[in-house]
Formats: sequence, structure tokens, C-alpha cells
Amino acid sequence: MMLFTDALDTKQNVAYKMGNEYLCFDIGNEHYAHSISAITKIIRYDEPNPVPGSPTNVVGVLNVRGEVMTIISGQKLFHLQPTVPADHWKIILFDDESSQYGVVVDDVDQLVTFEPRDIEPERSTTGTDFIKGTCQYNDGLLVLVDFIQESVSLV
Repeated sequence: MMLFTDALDTKQNVAYKMGNEYLCFDIGNEHYAHSISAITKIIRYDEPNPVPGSPTNVVGVLNVRGEVMTIISGQKLFHLQPTVPADHWKIILFDDESSQYGVVVDDVDQLVTFEPRDIEPERSTTGTDFIKGTCQYNDGLLVLVDFIQESVSLV
């Protein structure tokens, strides 16, 4: 199995990113997956610098290799009670060509591959437009999200 750091820590792996690969991660007690197509890196959690007056989901900004990135709370996106930062927390960094930002998650698990036929599309209007569907995986359920498509509403 390819480790997520092997696949995402370099931009030379373009061919690998072209498939149906998803990064699995946890927020609270739920398991989520996001297409790796716009994920640029995963970093250990570092306390962002707060920005007064920023949207509720934004926990602050962080300097990542000379780039100032907006950092979004995964817990707040899913309307969960915020918890104290832990050593296993990660920040998934995204680049959607118009902006760069990170989403704080409780932990990152692995890369998985799904075919479109394996995905059950989201049918309800829950107020979280970035939830795109679900998929059965390892006797459990993964919630598929797309933070890129809805990036305007995240920040």
C-alpha cells in the first residue's frame, strides 16, 4: 500500500493523481474521504494565527513555506463541538488555482481508490454542500467531500 506522504509530498506524481484516489481522514467520530486531485500536502497541526473578523469556520492563517494560507476548522465545517488540539491532528493543504488553504482534521488514514459506480450521491440538502456522497469501505461508511468545489463558501 502506498503511504499518503509518498503520494502527496511531491508534485512529480501527476499520473497517480489523475485517477479516482481519495485521501481518508477523520473529523470527530466520522470517516471522510476527499479526492487527492487538489491536495498539495499534509502537515502536522500548528496553531494558526487568529484573524479578527474572519468567518466562523476560519481558525486563522499559517505561513507554510513562505505562503500565507487560510486555515479552516474541519470540526466547525461539520458543526461539531471544538476540542483541544492534539498531537495527531493534521492540516490538509489544498490548491484550487484561485486560492490556497488548509483544513484541520483529527487524523489522516490512507489513500483508497473508488470507481464512480461505488459512490452513492448525496441527496439531501443538509447545509453542507461540500458533502458529495457516501461509499462503503472496510465494513464502514466513508463520507465523500469536495472542499474545492465549495471553497468559496468555506472561507
